[in-house]
Amino acid sequence: MTALPNMKPGQAFMAEDDNAFFVAVVTRVFVPNPPAPEQAISKLRASLSQAMGEDIAASYINALSRNTPPRVIQTGVNTALSEAGFGGNTP
Repeated sequence: MTALPNMKPGQAFMAEDDNAFFVAVVTRVFVPNPPAPEQAISKLRASLSQAMGEDIAASYINALSRNTPPRVIQTGVNTALSEAGFGGNTP
């Protein structure tokens, strides 16, 4: 994704993950006129940065759960719920 903003129309980009290949071709570069206010651009950058961070975390969790499937230990869940004041049965 970091390469896309620097590409010119007609250029292609290919990436892959564990299950698929992704291909993008820049067909047009649009520059708004008048340019967006700096505050809006800063807000957009922050939102995109947060979204990318969340995607990275989600990808890590998915990969981890594929390699090491989670196991629910009901005793631990009940104890945590009880300690948090949500009932549950303490062993």
